[in-house]
Amino acid sequence: MIKPVRQKHATVFTEFWTIHGYEEEYEGADPDLVEELVGSEPGALAIWAADEIGHACVTVESYRRRPPLETKGWDEVVEVGYDSPRGTLALSDLQGTTVTGLTAPWSC
Repeated sequence: MIKPVRQKHATVFTEFWTIHGYEEEYEGADPDLVEELVGSEPGALAIWAADEIGHACVTVESYRRRPPLETKGWDEVVEVGYDSPRGTLALSDLQGTTVTGLTAPWSC
C-alpha cells in the first residue's frame, strides 16, 4: 500500500457547486470537469461538491507517485492527475477558509 506524503482534512464552504484550488499567481481559467466530477490543469484544481451552497468535508492526499485507484464505497470514481508548477496549491472558499500545504515535496 502506498501511503500519502501529505494528508489534509478541512471543511470548506461551497458556492456554485464547486470547490476550487489555485497556486500562487495562477491567472488561467477554471479547469473543465471530467465526468462532471473533478478537473485539473497546471496550477488549478476544480472539484464538484454536489451541493450548490453549503459546507463540504474535504480530504486531500499528496503522493510522489501514482497511488492505487480506490473504488470501494463510491458510485462514481474519476481519476485526474495534478501538475503543480509552483508547489503552492491551496483550497480557498468565500468564508475565508484556506487549506495550504497540499502538494508533495520532491526529493532527488
